[in-house]
Amino acid sequence: MIDIALHTHHQKFFRDTIEYEDDHYNIQTGGVFTAKSTREERSLARHIISAYESYGETFVKELRGSFFIYLYVKQKNLHLIYTNHLGDKRIYYSHQQGITIVSNSLKEITSRLDTKQVSYSLDTVAAYYLLTYGYQFGNRTLVAEINKLRPGEYLRVADKEWSVKSYHTLSNTPNDQLTENDAVERVDQLFRQAISREYEKDKEYGFTSLCTLSGGLDSRMSAWVGHEMGYMDMVNFTFAQTGSPDMTIAGQIAKHLNHQWIFQSLDHGEFMSDIDEVNRITEGAVYHLPISHGKHAIDQIDYSRFGIFHSGQLGDVTLSSYLTLDEYAKPSFPKAISNRLLHKLPVEDLEEYENQELMLYQNRGLNFILAGNLPVQQYSEVTSPFLDVDFLEFCMTIPLKYRINHHLYKKWILAKYPQAAAFKWEKLGRRITTKTIRIRGKEMALTHLPAFVLQGVRFHLDRAGNRHRGVNRGMNPFQFWYNTSDSVQYSFERYLEEHLEKVEAKEIAQDCKQLFSMGSVHEKAQVLTLISAIKLIWH
Repeated sequence: MIDIALHTHHQKFFRDTIEYEDDHYNIQTGGVFTAKSTREERSLARHIISAYESYGETFVKELRGSFFIYLYVKQKNLHLIYTNHLGDKRIYYSHQQGITIVSNSLKEITSRLDTKQVSYSLDTVAAYYLLTYGYQFGNRTLVAEINKLRPGEYLRVADKEWSVKSYHTLSNTPNDQLTENDAVERVDQLFRQAISREYEKDKEYGFTSLCTLSGGLDSRMSAWVGHEMGYMDMVNFTFAQTGSPDMTIAGQIAKHLNHQWIFQSLDHGEFMSDIDEVNRITEGAVYHLPISHGKHAIDQIDYSRFGIFHSGQLGDVTLSSYLTLDEYAKPSFPKAISNRLLHKLPVEDLEEYENQELMLYQNRGLNFILAGNLPVQQYSEVTSPFLDVDFLEFCMTIPLKYRINHHLYKKWILAKYPQAAAFKWEKLGRRITTKTIRIRGKEMALTHLPAFVLQGVRFHLDRAGNRHRGVNRGMNPFQFWYNTSDSVQYSFERYLEEHLEKVEAKEIAQDCKQLFSMGSVHEKAQVLTLISAIKLIWH
């Protein structure tokens, strides 16, 4: 028996989000299909049926976009439920007592398990991932009996048999025959193809494009190349601390492109207290702090005239890499948000990954960073040209020696879009042509080296151990906001006091209490997110 409960929060792309039935099939989709025009009614349903009949169950690998698909083949009594190649359309499933429940809501599944009087329990390893990295690894959720489809996976249920299968697997096997110049040319071709796919979908529905813009390179290139390709019905959107480089640089670029620019201030950080509000959307998949500021900003926008939320997500680790050395190392746990409980994580979880880059990309990248899509998906859909599957797959074949430290990224910009390099890069505080040096895995301008050394000396001379003081710098200075807001501090402390008892596992509760008392604002937020998720799911 199967119980399907898939939903979409909006109907903005109503020809891409469909429910269809005929004598042979039931189809339900959600999201947006960027490489497929859906101008004609029922064209998406016809395309899915034709592709399934031609290519079988793995037909989804040829589709592009941010989507989920449920296909029921009546004659075979076969249920197929797909997430997209990147898994940003979260699909959860549980198989208990002969019943398979599928939903894009963790809470929906637990509610149905309650109705069927089927018990479920806290996954303690998942709890410690949340307290350590601030997000879940692999296909874990906080509920031991519920898992998440990984990127490129689908659930197959036929009669009493069920299984999880893969139609797409990300690989980073390098093409050693590829030259650097050829890589630049192909990167540009595929990036422009990805831009066209995204922005044509907005035109198809008559929407104005909303494209994020910051002081970094990723969103800059999405907006810049889109503009250069003629997609000028575009509004840029920046959310950051007033006066930060993310604000000032973005404003300069928007003015240069003559784009309408929306700036949403994140000053004071009062939204950091929206613990339960954020967690109702993320359901314990990621700690609430890095989601709270984006949710706050998005909630302020009248989204009625806008289409896709165009971002530059993961550009810096797709065209560059999480790695800083030309070495495909074996997987190991990287530095966490909090290392205090790292020893409680199972090292064997790393064995399923081929190398360190793939482990980081699939967990920190797809599981963590793309969780930022969840608040936006309450209103619309999110895409990034860097995550177009064709672009992503090609970039992963570029040898690391070209990709690391933004070497190829900079070369592409300077070769194809040199005017985009005229504005500072927030990460450096200088233009990308500035000479740099890497220290402790971070790239910095040589001119910043004296200040960096002085900062390190001051840090180590801080004998009182006051290393959570925070500075008012950057897009979202969470520690500074926390330290300078009595109301946020009070709300955090009160939340812990009122709800810690919801954590019934004594060891975890004690670890939460200690982590909160000793930790930074990020560690405190990890604790409160876990408590909030337990309260949401079990109480």
